[in-house]
Amino acid sequence: MATPQRALREVTPDDEVADLLRVYRPQVSLDAPLTAEGNVTPLDVLQSKSLPSQEEAYVYASMRHEVQELLQHLEPRQATILRARFGFEGEPKSFAEIGRELGLSRERVRQIEVQARRQLYALAKVKALDDYLN
Repeated sequence: MATPQRALREVTPDDEVADLLRVYRPQVSLDAPLTAEGNVTPLDVLQSKSLPSQEEAYVYASMRHEVQELLQHLEPRQATILRARFGFEGEPKSFAEIGRELGLSRERVRQIEVQARRQLYALAKVKALDDYLN
């Protein structure tokens, strides 16, 4: 019985056969098992580009938790402004939007944000030093 390679050699020159065989790849189903047990498929192995990896999700959740803890040490108005500004509860908001909600000028919101960020940086440094020493 003639194989596809043998049939191809009879019709085309050797250079073209080599090129075609190098390009030809058998199709593999994404649902076909990779192992003899059949419990792993190529679809299981492929990573999604749109979803974060488990490591990225853990780091994000951990960082979010740390920031939430630090925000608890600020005055309520400062924490509210930072949460709104950086989108902790939805989309990030501008100084003007936050000012309208809180009855403040956008310049006052900006000043409070700067003050709150300075306090957060100082708290983060103290916490990092405390974690290092303990």
